[in-house]
Amino acid sequence: MSFQRSSWGIIVYLMTVYLSPAYWWFGDPFEAFGMRWNFMAAAVFAIACFVDGRKFPDGWSDKVTPIIGCYFLFCVNATLVHYFFADNPERSAYGLQLTWKQLALLVCLLVSLRDRFDLKIFAMAIVSLSAYVAYEVIFNDAGSYDDSRLNRISIPQAVGSNEMAGLFCIAICLGGYFVFFGETLRTKAIAALLACMSLEVVLRTVSRAAFLSLFCAATCFIVSARGVARRYAIVSCVLAIMAAFVVMGEEHQSRALERFMTVFNKAEERDVSADSRLNYWRAGMQLIADHPLGAGYEVAFTSDLGVSYLMRLESDHAWYTQYRAVHNGYLDVTASWGVQGMAVFCFMLFIAWLRLRAGLRKAHERRDDPAAFMGNCLEAVIVTQLVVVVFSSTLDAEWILWWVALAVSYEYTSGPHLPFKNIAVSSLRQSARRDAATLS
Repeated sequence: MSFQRSSWGIIVYLMTVYLSPAYWWFGDPFEAFGMRWNFMAAAVFAIACFVDGRKFPDGWSDKVTPIIGCYFLFCVNATLVHYFFADNPERSAYGLQLTWKQLALLVCLLVSLRDRFDLKIFAMAIVSLSAYVAYEVIFNDAGSYDDSRLNRISIPQAVGSNEMAGLFCIAICLGGYFVFFGETLRTKAIAALLACMSLEVVLRTVSRAAFLSLFCAATCFIVSARGVARRYAIVSCVLAIMAAFVVMGEEHQSRALERFMTVFNKAEERDVSADSRLNYWRAGMQLIADHPLGAGYEVAFTSDLGVSYLMRLESDHAWYTQYRAVHNGYLDVTASWGVQGMAVFCFMLFIAWLRLRAGLRKAHERRDDPAAFMGNCLEAVIVTQLVVVVFSSTLDAEWILWWVALAVSYEYTSGPHLPFKNIAVSSLRQSARRDAATLS
């Protein structure tokens, strides 16, 4: 199926992101083989994109070239910064390699997303896989808890509470589309259950960043939606709030509310976590001021140079002498790859947002309520991520590129699409016919 519609390969790849056998119990029998699951899945996905014979949408090249070009420039800049300015070459080399790999991923995503149904496959894969991880958390006690906060889920780049909550916020926003515009009542009911499971994970992280990001996304969701989509947006936000109170016990409700309200505390009322994070930001900004061209991947603060800025702070915190994250995606990328790298990256996000808005205008002109609501859901996704990265170093995480691919392809894919059931059955029938012909 992946070689006929390459977007099915996205599911194969995402399974190794959310559920890499190397980190989960079902991979124990394969541990001795030392398999590189993510690499193999990415290879299958790339081959599927190459052999996919479907026609590209009109204007596809014009829409994707600026995006790919921007991220290519970002990678070139990262390469130059690494070889000329990296303070921790070993750590920086890892980040540079990851950056070029993510360029390949972005290209494959844009190649595979050729119609609106491809977008739905991608979105449903995120929602479903997030829900399965949530199932492992809820029923099989996956992860661990520090100070009653969920941590250490085996998802690369999403191990900490804030990072994990940010990733699951994507599933909540995308799940809303299927709740209202699923093909059948059963699809809608399943989507509602899956979104609630992801919401449960976010609540267990007790992440102020996630709570604030969902609040901002809900506000943007309602304000930017129009017509029927706005009514659905209001209903979805009300349902999400009701689901949150149902899922949480009374104790968790008070704890979550109390933690969220600390976002607005005055300086003398801040807890240790918030106070230390502000110190990290101050040190990070000073590092950027002294090294505006960048100093290598995660120089703030997984390098001796970065730690030296922490040690300048007048504080009693002993952990300021150790490597740690800056807990701010904007400062992290800017310190790593320079002001110029951050500018290119933000320009790419801006172009993707313009593509998304253009797609929304087309949906409103066609009076296509499902398409308009999908666009509003995608807009809510980027709002959650832009807020979450204020508190976590995930601006360069690969799921930001997932959104870029979804936003750009949302604009160049439009028109009628077959229901999920029809396309799945059609793909299976074609595979069966080919196999029968081979055997004969």
